[in-house]
Amino acid sequence: RRRSKLVPLAKGQVQIWPSLGRIKELLAPRFALEKVSSIDPGGDRGTLWWVENRWIRGGMGRLVGKQRWRSLLEALRIGRELVVIARRPG
Repeated sequence: RRRSKLVPLAKGQVQIWPSLGRIKELLAPRFALEKVSSIDPGGDRGTLWWVENRWIRGGMGRLVGKQRWRSLLEALRIGRELVVIARRPG
């Protein structure tokens, strides 16, 4: 839902990615979640268009620094990939 270039693989076929809630649900019985964040911020749909267009990205890069802006977006889970750190008890 974050990238308009993701298209169905074949007629009637849709890619469905698990939500963060579903990922937590799958891990909960055997793991204790320690941290959830994301990497590689980006997208061109909805809110992501506003935070990742070249004008905003360039302005925020000059205002707060490119790495700090990127880190903020990753912490807000606006990245393309989720990073889940979980520990198995015991």
